[in-house]
Amino acid sequence: MSSKNNIAKDFEEEEADKNLEKKILRTDDPDQIIMNFDREEEEINRAELEFIKGAEAEMKKRAQEGLRLREEVEAQKLKAEDEQRLQLEAEDERNAEQELKLKEEAQAKYKAEENQKKLLKDAKGKRQMQEGNRIKQSAAATKARDEEWEKFKEKTDFRRNQKTEDRPAYTPETTESFEESPQAIKTSPKGRALLLLLIAAVTLAGIWIFSVFSKGIDEPIPVLPKSEATEIEDASDMPESNTDAENQTDLENVSVAPEPEAGVENQIDTEDTSVAPEPETDAENQTESSSNLEIGGTFGEGIIFTLDPSGKAGKIAYSKDLGPMTWESAMKIHEQLGEGWRLPNMEELSEIYASIGPGATNSGQFTDELYWSNEAYDENQARLVRFSDGNTSFHYNKSAAHREFRVRAVRDFSR
Repeated sequence: MSSKNNIAKDFEEEEADKNLEKKILRTDDPDQIIMNFDREEEEINRAELEFIKGAEAEMKKRAQEGLRLREEVEAQKLKAEDEQRLQLEAEDERNAEQELKLKEEAQAKYKAEENQKKLLKDAKGKRQMQEGNRIKQSAAATKARDEEWEKFKEKTDFRRNQKTEDRPAYTPETTESFEESPQAIKTSPKGRALLLLLIAAVTLAGIWIFSVFSKGIDEPIPVLPKSEATEIEDASDMPESNTDAENQTDLENVSVAPEPEAGVENQIDTEDTSVAPEPETDAENQTESSSNLEIGGTFGEGIIFTLDPSGKAGKIAYSKDLGPMTWESAMKIHEQLGEGWRLPNMEELSEIYASIGPGATNSGQFTDELYWSNEAYDENQARLVRFSDGNTSFHYNKSAAHREFRVRAVRDFSR
């Protein structure tokens, strides 16, 4: 700035010198020269004054411009601070909303877990109650079987005692007579005939007993305790030994008629053989029919996953998975499997998971994937259960074609 002022000043002085020289050349008057010099000096002073005023005006203008620039910088700084403050406030608000959302999700997850625990507890209680009922039914069947077995033992003992009472007594006289003349019986025609009749009767009885036991092979054999089975074996062996003893006695004692004894013995064997299996088979069939209906057992085309207290009705799950398919197709599963089959609700899916799924022994052979339920989460979504851990918090679009998951149909049953 100062260099420019100096250049301007030098230029003005040169111009003033040139004008002064011209005036001097035009006149030789000293007074005129002095007057001209004073005028030039005034003009120089005036020019300097104007130049100073211009410089001051320029400095004032520049000062104002600097002040304006400072004000603009300050305004921009304030604006940037306001924008940063607004950004921080917006970020704090977003963080608060995110925290609230996480808190709500945690509460929803906790509630779902509590519901799951409650369902598992209820399912466990139902299983225990059903198991208790099954044990009671089994105990009742065992008691009935034991009562029938006691009746059968009493009958057998009574017939054995009656047969022993009806058997003729052997006296020393008959024994001595036989010892004295053994060849008489062997050589007499009557003795040979009696011997042949006895052999024929024993043979026929053996054939008849064999046919009866062969026919009973196809029937269910009752399972008894070891002591009772031993008693049955002893009871069944005893008539044969009695028959042998009786036949031997008939051979030794000629005076005793063997035919009635063989007939009585065969009649007793027949009665014992025909009476014994019947109560045992009925009790066993009753036990077998009641034990078939249990959690994890099969009924029709499905697997039982719940039973009512009576043990005669409940719910079954289809024996295998279907799908993956959309929710709309899953809701029409009865068109594929038949009338009565349907998509399970959330409670039924949880019971399936806890009784025949991965929550138990997985006898239903379930995968670790998601399974559709028939319950809607909202207007556009339906609920699902994940069978890897039984989580019930899943829900997906029920009309989207790409949302395809597995299906396990259920139905009610009763006997």
